[in-house]
Amino acid sequence: MIPEVVDEWLLVAYATLLGFTLVQYVRDKVPFERAVLLVSMCLTWLSYELLQVTADGLVANGAPLHYALEGFALVLLAGGLYGLYWYWRHGKDGRDSGVALSGE
Repeated sequence: MIPEVVDEWLLVAYATLLGFTLVQYVRDKVPFERAVLLVSMCLTWLSYELLQVTADGLVANGAPLHYALEGFALVLLAGGLYGLYWYWRHGKDGRDSGVALSGE
């Protein structure tokens, strides 16, 4: 497991990475398919870290905020897994790799 001191910093780092990814997509620097992959990865890791922070006792166990954060983490996990599934089904055909394919 990750040391407790690092948990909060990783949560901030994953949230920052998600923000940078979304900004790059809005500025048209990242293709849609790659943005789906990056956002999905950020969401799954963000949900993991959020569950770690709530399990370590940042919020009192049994408090409504504790359950709300765990529910939010599960929603993030479901969204991230769906995005990864979408990318697996639709986005990995090489269109977003930045390399020109011979058939295009």
